[in-house]
Amino acid sequence: MLAIELPLGQNRNICPYNCLDPYSYVPADCPLPVCTVCANIASLDAEIYGVHDQLGELLKERRVNERQVNVGHNISIHRFPVDVMAIIFHFYDLLNERKPMTSPLVLGGVCERWRDITLQTPLLWDRVVVLPPRDSTELGLVKLWLDRSETVPLSLTVQHKHPSPTPCPPFEDLITLLRLHSSRWTTLKLIAPASVIHALLHNLENVPDVIRLRMDIPSNDRMESISMRKLLRPRTFHAKKTSIQQTFLAWDNLTRLDVAAIKMDELVHIIRCGKHLTECTAMYIAKHGRSFPLPSAPFVHKSLKYVKTTSSSNLSDFLRYLTLPSLRKLHYDFLWENAWTSVPALNAFLDRSSASPETFSFTFSLEPQHHQQVDWVTLRDLPRITHMVLDIEHNTRFDMTTALFSRLSDTADVYLPHLRALKITTPTMSQESWRHFHKFLGGIHNKHDDPNHPRSNIHNPFPIVSATSSLPNTITRKAQRPLESVIIHLKDRFTSDMARMMDPYLPYFLDVEKFGVSLKLVDSMDFDMLHRPPKVTAKG
Repeated sequence: MLAIELPLGQNRNICPYNCLDPYSYVPADCPLPVCTVCANIASLDAEIYGVHDQLGELLKERRVNERQVNVGHNISIHRFPVDVMAIIFHFYDLLNERKPMTSPLVLGGVCERWRDITLQTPLLWDRVVVLPPRDSTELGLVKLWLDRSETVPLSLTVQHKHPSPTPCPPFEDLITLLRLHSSRWTTLKLIAPASVIHALLHNLENVPDVIRLRMDIPSNDRMESISMRKLLRPRTFHAKKTSIQQTFLAWDNLTRLDVAAIKMDELVHIIRCGKHLTECTAMYIAKHGRSFPLPSAPFVHKSLKYVKTTSSSNLSDFLRYLTLPSLRKLHYDFLWENAWTSVPALNAFLDRSSASPETFSFTFSLEPQHHQQVDWVTLRDLPRITHMVLDIEHNTRFDMTTALFSRLSDTADVYLPHLRALKITTPTMSQESWRHFHKFLGGIHNKHDDPNHPRSNIHNPFPIVSATSSLPNTITRKAQRPLESVIIHLKDRFTSDMARMMDPYLPYFLDVEKFGVSLKLVDSMDFDMLHRPPKVTAKG
């Protein structure tokens, strides 16, 4: 609704020279017995008030007609029975789970019939997100929402980011209300101070069968001991900077673990107890907290198939305590502050686990403050890598890209022989970078293996060429890497200078795609540098 604020006399501003601000002037303040100007202003004010009221009535009438349009134009509103519409609404609710506007409010605002259907569908009210209420009115809204969900399982999110020694009213009343529905909790997301979580969970009468549990407690916020009649046994557990030194949690049902910045001994304890754990994401693990004893030798975990983690120092490297014979996917984010000292421990972990996981993703980000030289020679010690992602944040360190392609195109010493996918984000590519990239693509594994194929009998590696010299008329194929995808994303815009450096190699880049390799070269504006129109150069 459009709001028009009309001037009030008590709000007018008076200048130092006793002049009234005409924009805050009210005719009633006129000191003259007869004044035609003030009479005109009063008349205009009356008309403005009238138009304002008329506008409000028109807006109300328009909203009524909007609802009639929704009913009259959408025959599906009347075509389907209520139970079918309820199923459709429920799937819409699942698809829009992460959107800020909740589905029952969106659907219920379409027309009166849809509103009735949403009120008759408890599943649409199964997600409750609560913030610290400011007054009893908001508490009433939470109660109304919970009543509409009836008896369906609840997904409860409590967000309270400001630490406090104890919950204060009316938050205490809200916690009391939520505890009345604890038997229906299946998902708990507790992003709150320890005092709030303690007040919500301690001595629950009806302990829920929680499937998914997330706990994010502010740093340096210690939680008092929580007692329950039975333990919470989540299947999925998320935590960030949160200690799990609590007796109310058990891990025998756990299948998925996602933690960040927790102590190494706590992480190892969860993995040892989680016999059914299949997925583990553990980022930026802190050093040993001495809450749980560490094993004297690596232990075998038979069900864990997926691990995502960051490189770490010896004090926080939990992989040295694990042997994973069922490991299928490893995602390793390399942090420069650990240098390359974590590589031997990583290889030792892989040697005693699954020798070659199906997917070994290796990511490396070069921050702007990094100035040391990287020649990538250590990649020779990581032959199991299948997917590599390189992100160079430093605007002047595109020489790292040149160095990488130089290593990858080395015909005497093959780096990353199992590489299937490569993605590089770099400020730009120099002429030397394009030359080595050209050589790198020349070593793609020939998937055809057809003796009659025109390129099947070519074994010589690419000769070193300059951007102006003539190039061989075919792509050299060596049985080296099973490449499937290569992406280069430049942070600079494509220019005519870049086109001149790249164009001599363009026909051979296009030829690569004929062998089943997806090649994508884009600039900062997502301009396709590979499939650009012929004879069209960039501005620059």
